This record gives sequence, C-alpha cells and structure tokens, in this order.
Amino acid sequence: MNNEHSRQWVETIDYTGTPYTQSTVVHSLVDSRIEDRPLRIAFADIDSTMTGNPKYQQAAYDELRNAGYCIVFVTSRTAEMTIGSIEAKKSPELKRPSPKLKKEIKFNPEEDTIDSIRETDAKFSNAWPDEVPSFAGIYNGDATLAATGSEIWIRQLDNSYIPDLDFNFQMNVDIKTWREETISKINTVIECIGFGASYAPLEDINLFKSGRMDVAPPDLRIQMNFISIEYQLEFMRKINCQFPELRIIEDGNPEDGRFQIYITPQRAGKEIAVDNFFQKILIEMNKKLSDEKRVLAKDFHIVYFGDSWPDVPMGLYGAEGTNAILLLVGGSRLAPLIGDQRKKELQFASENITAINDKIIPLSQIGYYQIGDRVIIVGDEAYPETKGPQSIIAHLNSINTNRG
Repeated sequence: MNNEHSRQWVETIDYTGTPYTQSTVVHSLVDSRIEDRPLRIAFADIDSTMTGNPKYQQAAYDELRNAGYCIVFVTSRTAEMTIGSIEAKKSPELKRPSPKLKKEIKFNPEEDTIDSIRETDAKFSNAWPDEVPSFAGIYNGDATLAATGSEIWIRQLDNSYIPDLDFNFQMNVDIKTWREETISKINTVIECIGFGASYAPLEDINLFKSGRMDVAPPDLRIQMNFISIEYQLEFMRKINCQFPELRIIEDGNPEDGRFQIYITPQRAGKEIAVDNFFQKILIEMNKKLSDEKRVLAKDFHIVYFGDSWPDVPMGLYGAEGTNAILLLVGGSRLAPLIGDQRKKELQFASENITAINDKIIPLSQIGYYQIGDRVIIVGDEAYPETKGPQSIIAHLNSINTNRG
C-alpha cells in the first residue's frame, strides 16, 4: 500500500462529508476490503519510537507501507511537526506558527539521530519536516493524532490535512481560551506547593520566537516538570481535587530523574483520540461498502508502537474489539517493568505497573505477554539489540518469517 490512490476515488470526491470521507486512510482500507486484503493500521508514537538513525526511520515507514499498513502517528508533537511543507500549504485550517527546525548542515547520518541534533546548541530556523534530513520517515502519515491526543488531523486524497473539529467539540473546551485559563488554574496550585513545580521550556512562547525552541506551545496541552516525584504527586493531588475537568498524563522517566506530566482537557489523551479516530473510520468505510462487505472492529489488525507510559493505555484500550498488539520498542523506559510479577507494588513514577502485571500472562515466545484480548511485546526481550525503529523492522521481519 502507498499514498497513490486509484483514479476512480479521485473522480468521486465529496466535499460535503466529514474529514474522514475523502481521507487516504478510509479509501485505502475500503480498497483493501473490496480486494479481500487484511485491514491493517499502525498507530505509532514518534519520539524514541520511530526516531533514531534516519535510515532506520525511513525503513520502518517503508516496510509498514509495504506490509499494507495505514500509518497514523500518535505523538506528543504538534501537527506542524508531522506534516510536510507542501501538505501544509494545502491545509488552510493549519493556522499554527510554522516550525523552526535545525537544517543540520553538519549532520552525520551514521552517528547523529534526530534527538541528538535537536539537543545541540545551534539556533532553530524556519523549516518544515520535509526540509530536514533527519525527519525521514516521521512525517506525512495518513493522520496525526497530535499533542498527546488533544488534536486529530486527517490526510485527504489531495494530500491536504483537515482537523477533526468534532473531536475538539466533544472535549467541551474553547481552543482559543483553554490554554490561558488552564495556566491560571495551574498557577494557583504552584503557589501552594512552591518551587518544586515549573513549566517546561516548550511552554514559553518567547523561546520559540527567539529561535531557541522549535515549536510554539500546543493549544490544548501543557507540560509540567518537577524536581522530585513527591512534588509531582502533591501537584497531581491538588489538580485532581480542585480542577477535575483537567486530565493529567504521566510522561516522566524516573530512571533519568525526569519527572514530568502533560495536562490536557479531560476528554483528551492518546487512547481516547485513537478510539475516536477508529470509530469514525468504521462509519465512513461502511458508508462506502456494500452490505456483504461491511466491516466490524474484529476485522482489523492493529499494531501500536510506543516506548512510554501514554502509549500503554493507547495500546491496551484504543480501538477496542480489534485484533491488536502493543510493541514497546527496544530502549523503552518501561521494558524492565512489564511482566515483573515478583513485586507486590511496582510503580513507574505516578503509575501503578502492578495493576497491569497482575493481569499479564507470559506467552511461549520470549518477550510476548497476553493481557486480556491483547498482546504486549517487549522489544528488548523479543528483538534484542534493537532500538526504536529497528524494533519495528525486526517485528515486521519476524511476522514475514513466521508466515513463510
């Protein structure tokens, strides 16, 4: 499967439908259903999951396409960080400031990764992902569920992207005022707990304007940092008590001493965005299919790729009723914890891993675990010596080998 679509679809474009009506994902999946090919969707986190050496990023993307997967990025990045310049120009509803990325004149493809380049001291300049070599394979998916599942952008047959405004409406928030109002609420809590909590640099619009940050602050998500887990837990307790309309999403890494959370509207988050997206895909597909070809959730083969805590609920609860696998890629901060049933209480920052491990059943294949009707694969165990996109490639090769 690729992004080239049959001519008859282009000739029947209906601009009166939803953002999903003329999307690449719906039309690809309808084609697959008519031709009796498997219905496959890959929901992929980006940072530390798809990122690595650009040649592996591109290879993972290409192999997913060759295996017949529609690719949906589910990421902490904002939409403009996942869309190319040509596609952005075709997308009038994408009104956020264009990203500022490093052109990477000294980029070494054998050693540097997108993450190492972003962390250098060089100043950012105006550029889109397709203009930067290290973004190979991590932009222009069939959709992007961006800013930790607080916005959904769907690729159209003309390669523009359209937002799912109905998803924002369901959050019951005003996108124009949410950020300012939420910062005011956060500040009341910070005053109570003191210097132990702070906003991430990303939240400072002046850093973006001066070229020291590559993206403007997200519209419906705020990142907070803490000096210790104790401060984080106290902050979370007060937010949950005083402002239940807000959601807190864990995204730290205790092993590195990094304690951070995302704050979104209550009805945002990766698993919620995935489920919303998938249900609308089902509806639009069945509008186009004959009765005998109608699809149900159980007809889909879904694979989730991730590395951090927000990817776990996405993989376990997104698009329920499908045949789904969650691959925690090599290098995941969660790898040492998943499947550990020796400890009665096992915490990952603010999240209780024990609640998951109590339900896990190890399978015969190393690194494979059953939990309910889903399978979790720990990349460090199943595909040793792979990281990020290398684990994705190894997983696809493993499937092909088993089929052979």
